[in-house]
Amino acid sequence: MQLAFNADDSQRAHADWGANCGPHALAAACGKSLEAIHKVIPQFRGWMGPTEIEAALKALHITARKTPNLNTKTPCNAGISRIQWHGPWLNPGSKDAYKHTHWIAGRNYGIYDTLYPEKTGMWIPLAEWRPLIENHVRLHFAGWHITHWYQF
Repeated sequence: MQLAFNADDSQRAHADWGANCGPHALAAACGKSLEAIHKVIPQFRGWMGPTEIEAALKALHITARKTPNLNTKTPCNAGISRIQWHGPWLNPGSKDAYKHTHWIAGRNYGIYDTLYPEKTGMWIPLAEWRPLIENHVRLHFAGWHITHWYQF
């Protein structure tokens, strides 16, 4: 499946309104342009939690089945997944866990992930994505897991 945006669109959306992993994952999974996503999140604050994702999906008239409280490394293959990066922010009493999350899109044919700029505008086969994410974690975090799936 071809994405409805390319690397130039991605760079422009990032420069113009701060589009990052949340809007990109939504656009990729929904088959929408980044401009269409911006229309449903015009007051984008630079991050998206589950509440913001659900509001955007509702505004796009997309019904999704939410699976929260996961602890898996298997991405959703028909929607979006929320990744929690591991570190001291997961210690009891810390309120910083939400600041260390990431959104990806998944389809049977691969993963869309903004962490890899050289892959912007394309789906990454799951077998190719797994070592990329593990290497990213090795360099920056203590671990990772997926907390939520939104399947549609």
